Amino acid sequence: MKKKTPATFGDRLINFHLPDAWHKLEQWQLRYVCYIMTRFDPVTAKTYIFVRLLGITVLRRQEDGWVCSVRNGWKKVRFFVHSWQVQSFLHMLDFIERPGDMPFCLWRIGRFRSVDARLHDVPFKEYVSIENYYQGFLRTRDNALLRSMAILLYVDRKGRHPRRFNPSEEELLSVFLWIASVKNHFTKCFPYLFRPPEQLEGEAFNMLELVNAEIRALTGGDITKEREVLQMDCWRALTELNEKAREAQELQQRYGCK
Repeated sequence: MKKKTPATFGDRLINFHLPDAWHKLEQWQLRYVCYIMTRFDPVTAKTYIFVRLLGITVLRRQEDGWVCSVRNGWKKVRFFVHSWQVQSFLHMLDFIERPGDMPFCLWRIGRFRSVDARLHDVPFKEYVSIENYYQGFLRTRDNALLRSMAILLYVDRKGRHPRRFNPSEEELLSVFLWIASVKNHFTKCFPYLFRPPEQLEGEAFNMLELVNAEIRALTGGDITKEREVLQMDCWRALTELNEKAREAQELQQRYGCK
């Protein structure tokens, strides 16, 4: 049986319900959306998603719309949908054209399960590597970097990262969207440390210099603490860095020092 978002039926009315954000998608929906996005342009993709998620069968085209059917239990109910109604539904799916701001991910890829969607309990060292791969992918669009990210984001039942991992194209897209949503989430959780993407447009930065600066800030320049810092939960590390950034900003505002 095909999975779908069930319609509800009232007095001569059919009510359809579409998710309007990434994190509201069920797992099968997320996988399907990523699959379609890797194969079609946004408008065509949204059309496929609209029909598939709602379980609609298109019977024929008419001048100002389509004759369709949808299941109501064991029965099929026919209905007519106007072109403007379809456009309205497709606009509800505009969210697929940009990353979300609430972390989401595929819970499983093959026999491997995801780490926490918000990256809780992920070591700071692995977070830094994920960020480095992410920035590298933005520059090169090399899927090998997404595969390296996926290795760090999925574990087996013993908590070990896979040695051999070959996610599909749609699974790699889900990994990219996951980390993009995490980064958007972090701009809200750590506002002094991270800035929204629109504020960074056109700015260049050296990733290695940034990471070294973060490690120095956390170790206080004590090289003997570096191993401990790299194994720290990334949320704890980012919380500390955010606090240091807040203090530095307050000093700058108060005394004009940089």
